[in-house]
Amino acid sequence: MEGSPSRQHYIPSAPTGRPSDFEIPLASKDHPCWSFLRAFGVSEDTLVEFWINCNVRIVDTSKIPLDLFNRCLQVASARAKAVSPQDPHAFHEGILLHKAMSRLLLAKTRPVGFPFVTWKSLISYRAERFLAGDWQALWNEAAVALVGLAQRKEMSNELKETLAEMRAFNGDLTGCFRTLQSGKLMQASSSPEVAEEWRNKVSVAGRRPTRTWQEVAISRGFDPNDPRFTFTLGTSTVMGTDGPVEVNTLEHVMGHLPKRSAGGADGAGFDLYSCMDASSVEPFVQFFLSPLSPLDERDILGRTVRILLASGLGVGLDKKGLGRPVDLRPLGLGDSLRRISTRCISLQS
Repeated sequence: MEGSPSRQHYIPSAPTGRPSDFEIPLASKDHPCWSFLRAFGVSEDTLVEFWINCNVRIVDTSKIPLDLFNRCLQVASARAKAVSPQDPHAFHEGILLHKAMSRLLLAKTRPVGFPFVTWKSLISYRAERFLAGDWQALWNEAAVALVGLAQRKEMSNELKETLAEMRAFNGDLTGCFRTLQSGKLMQASSSPEVAEEWRNKVSVAGRRPTRTWQEVAISRGFDPNDPRFTFTLGTSTVMGTDGPVEVNTLEHVMGHLPKRSAGGADGAGFDLYSCMDASSVEPFVQFFLSPLSPLDERDILGRTVRILLASGLGVGLDKKGLGRPVDLRPLGLGDSLRRISTRCISLQS
């Protein structure tokens, strides 16, 4: 049927795994598909590159088959919850898969020879392959949709509104309006002067990094292990049409995310997270809400994942829109999971 119009709507069946693979649950550390992610855990550089390369152009979220998408997300969630003395890296491997999901399933690129296949059909096909453990091939096929850290000279509306909202929440209303009015970006990668100005304004000699909450607690005479510092996700009271209503905190936050909100270094914004079930993100949100276990500094995977989750995407705002390096305003855009966690704390507290 070469050249037939029907061929444009045909997608071959998902590959089948080896018979022995079906005897091992997909979320198990013993399943061979996890070797794809473990290859990135050999150094901090490869992990950072992996995190950045999760940022691809994705299809419109209205085209996502949500049930199938969340079924795939549950694999990462189940892996993250399998932490044990015998499986200490389960959470870290789960978060890496969670971050890769947009590239594996939602990359805005069609296979050669099928330009008219619908996005929903294509995502369903990719999901079948994902559930068969074909992760490496899916990752490679999405390379043409890579965005990474490439920045345009003009902000997207999503990025502009996210940064403006963050500055407003910090009480900087003037900065909020400037962000909305200007929207111009400076690119350090193409201008040594901008790169130097960024370093001068971010790495100020003698400036002490922001203290952790544990350091603040100790400075005020409190034990960081005191139960008062434990936050447990539960329920919150919100105002409904007929008065106060008790809701599940995480489910309420996930259901009320502003769609036009850009993501961090991995590119996953609130528009994508609004398509996810609360149970799909719960173990990753808990990371920010629970006391961290001691970490062996020799553990490259664990240490780097913690750094990446607490890091942000650096954005160089041109305060006056004149293109002068001296007008650079360094801003950081945090990971969406971290921002979801803070919304949960704010709502429940």
